[in-house]
Amino acid sequence: MQKSRVGAALGSIPLVLLALTHLWLFRACVSGIGSVPPPGGCPNPPLPTLGLLVLSFLELTRGSRVRGALALAVIAMPSLLEIIAEVIN
Repeated sequence: MQKSRVGAALGSIPLVLLALTHLWLFRACVSGIGSVPPPGGCPNPPLPTLGLLVLSFLELTRGSRVRGALALAVIAMPSLLEIIAEVIN
């Protein structure tokens, strides 16, 4: 039982690292809303996003469905916020 908890925690490390990097890059791009972003300043899609997509695919097909769903939710949040911002403006 103790080993399964440790294994689950170790399996979540890539998800946590990629999610934090993804959200940090998204925050950096959003903080420059008032000014013109430099060319290439916000790559579309950023590498952490692609990493999260790969991780979610691997988790959904071979690993934990919960971690796969969390990875997809982290990817969807910034996209949903962008859509809401466009509708509001």
